[in-house]
Amino acid sequence: MWVLLGLIVGIVMVIILVAVVIVLRKRGMMQQKETNYKAFFVIGVGLLPVGIVLMLAVGIFFVYLVGLAVSYMAIGLVNRDKWK
Repeated sequence: MWVLLGLIVGIVMVIILVAVVIVLRKRGMMQQKETNYKAFFVIGVGLLPVGIVLMLAVGIFFVYLVGLAVSYMAIGLVNRDKWK
């Protein structure tokens, strides 16, 4: 019963998401903007110590946070010429 309820809620959420995207596109509110690569680097620098501390305190489960931080920093550094 809980599985069915969860499935129904998930389907309703996807339908609402699709409707919101369609409405925003029709109104012209979903325009492609230039990516801020400096923000990627800054977020990566912020996530790195958080990931390391959580990994050491809680367990190896938070290694994904360190990987995400390194990935963000790499994306920012590769595109350093596009920083604002």
